[in-house]
Amino acid sequence: MKNKLMLPLLCLAAALHAEVKAIKNFVLIDGTGRAAAPKSAMLVDNGRISWIGPASRLSAPSGAETIDLHGKYVMPGMIGLHVHLGTTQGLTQDAKFFTPENRQRVLDSLEKIRPIAEKHKATFAQLIVNWTVHQPGITAALVGARDAEQAKQNAGAMNLTLSNDELKEIRAAFDETSRVMTH
Repeated sequence: MKNKLMLPLLCLAAALHAEVKAIKNFVLIDGTGRAAAPKSAMLVDNGRISWIGPASRLSAPSGAETIDLHGKYVMPGMIGLHVHLGTTQGLTQDAKFFTPENRQRVLDSLEKIRPIAEKHKATFAQLIVNWTVHQPGITAALVGARDAEQAKQNAGAMNLTLSNDELKEIRAAFDETSRVMTH
């Protein structure tokens, strides 16, 4: 069970590599109740949204990758937490990444955060869900469950109060792992 639950954090950390993307021409649904905003754009810098607004005002830095999402809808701040351990590197999912070395790296990272889980009497999944929703720009996490008990357990993630130091410690535990994933 541990193995299935830690890759969300690993994927988030892996997405933080230095690159800028200019994403444009999508319909923005911002989750505030405002009307959907067509012809929107955003800059994503190092895996984080740094600007969002009308596509007509987009000013991408030189060298930024431009992605045209014409006809698509974007809901920034939403993140799905359904991923498979060891099959994802960055944003690419492939069975070639599911290696014994990568599995061990994730297990080693889990051991680094075990004291936090024990202190809060929480599962690894609860830590990761809680950590995820406390990241800048994230407003919700979509978390699946096999049954009602797991759904209840996942919802318990929001009963945790992690300190800023604990949030930083969880990130640090997986930053190095995400950089050295091999295939």
